[in-house]
Amino acid sequence: MKKNSKAFIFRGKTAKSKYRQLIEASTMLAIGINMIIFLNSLPSDFIQNRLSKDTWLQLTSSLISLLESFTLIGGAFIVISLILISLLLIIGALWRFLKLYMNKRSSNIRSNDHTP
Repeated sequence: MKKNSKAFIFRGKTAKSKYRQLIEASTMLAIGINMIIFLNSLPSDFIQNRLSKDTWLQLTSSLISLLESFTLIGGAFIVISLILISLLLIIGALWRFLKLYMNKRSSNIRSNDHTP
């Protein structure tokens, strides 16, 4: 029995049973309610301290520092890539010159062997 491979791969999702949907919805509702209760039980000073302006300023300055370091790493990566590409081009050019020289030399030797 050979199945059509495209039809097998792109067959779509099967519908979830009503029981499974009920379990998933109940679990999501229970977790959401417990999270709200937990957050409500935290002291208000804790939440205010965590959401203060200083925290947001530190977060934004950290993100800016992260972006600056990524630009430095990106610049270094570009320079290293350009160095490697230039070395590859130089080695390739030297290899081709060597092949040309060896072919020219071998053709000169062959032409000297055939002359009387």
